[in-house]
Amino acid sequence: MKKSFKLLMFTGFLSSFIAISQIGQSQSPPPPPGEKGTSENKSPLQGPIDGGLTVFLAFAAGYVGKEWAKSRRRNLKME
Repeated sequence: MKKSFKLLMFTGFLSSFIAISQIGQSQSPPPPPGEKGTSENKSPLQGPIDGGLTVFLAFAAGYVGKEWAKSRRRNLKME
């Protein structure tokens, strides 16, 4: 039981790490200078959110995994 749980947790963390790194690589290259979309044409409210979003998703996945493991341990002690 513990061996399969550890394998499941390792697989979950590994797959989430790979998914998060793929999100960062899927960004398109910047447009050539002088076209729309350059920094001169953007409003001040438009900014990149990929760095903060990636960190937030990583921490959220870790927290959910920790809470899930804690509740699972609690349920196993009750049985």
